[in-house]
Amino acid sequence: MLLAGVGMRKKNLYILQVDVYLVGVSASVDLLKKVRGMVNVNLADQIRELVSSCDEGKQNVMASQDYCDLSITLKFQRQVSRQQILLAFVEAFEGCSPAAISIFQNAIGDVLGSSDLNLNDELTFDFTRSGRLTISKLNGSSSSVVNKEVFSRLLVVYLDSKKSVCPELVECINKQLPKITSDL
Repeated sequence: MLLAGVGMRKKNLYILQVDVYLVGVSASVDLLKKVRGMVNVNLADQIRELVSSCDEGKQNVMASQDYCDLSITLKFQRQVSRQQILLAFVEAFEGCSPAAISIFQNAIGDVLGSSDLNLNDELTFDFTRSGRLTISKLNGSSSSVVNKEVFSRLLVVYLDSKKSVCPELVECINKQLPKITSDL
C-alpha cells in the first residue's frame, strides 16, 4: 500500500472552523497501476469507481484471504464523542436505505464500544476486492460489513470530487497520484 493523499476534515463550529481529524488514503499498487496515465479525469473519482466495482460474487471469501485495495485512516485532532461520530455518519449516509444506515451504525458502534475518540485515536476503513468493509480502531477492535450500499457511500464521503467531506484530500490525491504512479 502506498499513501495516495492526505487532508484535514474541518468542521464549522459557530464562527470558527476547527480541525476534526486528519484523513489519509492508502492504495494498493495494483489499484494505482489501473489509474496510471489517466489524464483529464478526476483521479479520486476514478479510484472511487474502481474500488466500488468490487467483485460482489466473492463476498463470501474469508476475511483472511481477502485483499485490501484501499484504506482510509482518520487520525483525530480533538476529542469527538461516540454520539457525535454516529450522528456525523448518519448525516453522511443521508439518502441511503434505513437498512444500510443501521448496518453501518451497528458496525461502527461495535468498534467504538462505549468510548469516545480522543486526540490521536485512529479509525480505519479497509475496502477489499470482495466488497468487504472492515472498520477498526487502533486498539485492535474491528468489525466487518458486507453491504454494497455502505461500501459505496463511504467511498463517496471521502473520494467523490463533488461530495467529499474533505475536499483537501481529493485535491491532494489528484495532485500526487501522477507523481506516485509514474514510478510504478
